[in-house]
Amino acid sequence: MKVTVGLGSNLGDSHGLLKRAAEAVLAQDPTARFSSLYRTAPQGGPPQPDYLNAVVQWETDWDLPTLWAFCRGLEAEAGRVRTVRFGPRTLDVDILCYGRHLTEKPPVILPHPRMKDRRFVLEPLTEIDPECRVPPDDTPVLTLLRRVLNQEVQRLPPWEVFPRNTGRSSNS
Repeated sequence: MKVTVGLGSNLGDSHGLLKRAAEAVLAQDPTARFSSLYRTAPQGGPPQPDYLNAVVQWETDWDLPTLWAFCRGLEAEAGRVRTVRFGPRTLDVDILCYGRHLTEKPPVILPHPRMKDRRFVLEPLTEIDPECRVPPDDTPVLTLLRRVLNQEVQRLPPWEVFPRNTGRSSNS
């Protein structure tokens, strides 16, 4: 099953926390594909620092509850404390898509209900999977991205954990 997950952080050593999450994914699938890092302003919530965001895709045979537990475990290892909705966080790990699976049953709603409205999700996803079609209506990710180009994101240089998986050299 192809899974697509969003990573974000805006508290503590965000780069280090995201790198550790990426390493945990690579331990599950060494062929996982990672986007670049993107710096983005928070959307909603209280005043807070900018985020570092990325998207990762990998193949897994995990069922959805196991994937959800893995993502929550990464957040817990990073010291995430859930207090204020849309508040700052050490690590946010959101399941964006789980194959073509659709569900409206919490705790996981698929596809992620806000992914179509977030450039910080769509641009990194386009980077690693430009042919992606987002369920339930198979809208091309490029079409969705064009709708949110007014949102500002800043693409950052590749991370050292990612170049072998994105096709970019560590010198790019």
